[in-house]
Amino acid sequence: MVIDECIDIRVLDATQYWFWDAYFGVTEITDLGSERIGRVVIDPNICFHVLRIRLDDPSSKTRGYRLAVEELLKWVTDESGSNPEESNSSMARDQLAKITGQRFRSVDEWVSWWNTNEDFVGWSEDHGRLAIDAEARQAGTPLLDDVMMLSSEEYWFYEGRGWLSRVQPAGDFVRGALLMPPQLYNFRIRAEELEDIEAKRSGYLRAVRSLIFDGLLSPELQGTDHDSVIELLLHLTGQSFDTRNAWIRWWNGNHRRLRLTPGGDRLAVQQR
Repeated sequence: MVIDECIDIRVLDATQYWFWDAYFGVTEITDLGSERIGRVVIDPNICFHVLRIRLDDPSSKTRGYRLAVEELLKWVTDESGSNPEESNSSMARDQLAKITGQRFRSVDEWVSWWNTNEDFVGWSEDHGRLAIDAEARQAGTPLLDDVMMLSSEEYWFYEGRGWLSRVQPAGDFVRGALLMPPQLYNFRIRAEELEDIEAKRSGYLRAVRSLIFDGLLSPELQGTDHDSVIELLLHLTGQSFDTRNAWIRWWNGNHRRLRLTPGGDRLAVQQR
């Protein structure tokens, strides 16, 4: 059985399954009773099993495919027509065309199209891919209106972790997208709640602690992921240290005295 030969065996929910299906595909699919098992194409070391009954939910399929578009867009570069090293970008473009029906030459065109239409694309059985719902777009009504309401402290925690995108005002609210890999959620929060300074401080403290103890101390954290965590910590604290132990010492010695700077853009140690 395929799953017995895998290094990494994962239990997926429906959204995660459809993400991998759209993100270069799944293979060696076998349905056994109530479960489906298989292997991820882009990394054959990853095998999975998922409850088949959950795969019938079209909203989960839409979410998974949308999340795959977000990931594939990270691989896209502008077409130069003369750069043979664009193989990854070319593969991403081909996969994006397959799951959206769209082709663009530049990154800006892709990002602009996606930001404009993301809320209005959904899985279409007729097209066998994501397609724009013209009525929803004309009415300005998102297809998946399962919006998560955030508290102020939660908002600043997620913002500090770098998980918020497409944040914009919407009447009395602020709305956007929250990516907690591999899940993507829409969110909103009342704009007035973002003026709570103590909630912002609390959220940033949680984010810094999480970046140090859940991020830097993770043995899997390497390369660009490590650099991204360091950049976020620099943004939140103004500090830069070379080692994990230095960050832990700094946190243990100062976290109780961390306060927001007068501009409210980061944390700083309050002098005794």
